[in-house]
Amino acid sequence: FPSHDTFSEQEHTFRTPPHTKYDKYYLTMDYGASNMHAIGLMGIKHTNNGNEYNLLDEFIWDMNTETHSLTDEKLAQKGIELLKNNGSPYINGWFTPHDASSFRATLREIRYKTYPIPVLTHKPDTLNDIQEIQALFNTNKFKMSVKCKTSINQAQT
Repeated sequence: FPSHDTFSEQEHTFRTPPHTKYDKYYLTMDYGASNMHAIGLMGIKHTNNGNEYNLLDEFIWDMNTETHSLTDEKLAQKGIELLKNNGSPYINGWFTPHDASSFRATLREIRYKTYPIPVLTHKPDTLNDIQEIQALFNTNKFKMSVKCKTSINQAQT
């Protein structure tokens, strides 16, 4: 997750999710074939003032500090665990990087609560992505759970 100079831990984190139910639930990921995998569970709430985006939880696997790598199947299971551990009733999609074709193939074989997982592709546009997140921070429309220590650390640097 890229750093953002408008991030304030006091303003942009929460202990209890701001909403008890979200309109959409997405998993997003950075698929590092040789260094780090990161999966985030995002809840999106539609409000009269526009969408609010809450990073509800994250899973990080740093292959520089772990003793082994994860298979695509085990990595997908970690994302499913994020959904289950946070009470997500469904998943609207799992955004995967454009270069993670083997992982997308694995996801197409998995179900969440008997339904196939909608597999989506994201091609990063780093500058635009940072500008969009900064705008959401500036309007307090993007917040992270205090459980998301790696994402908070990235936002602070």
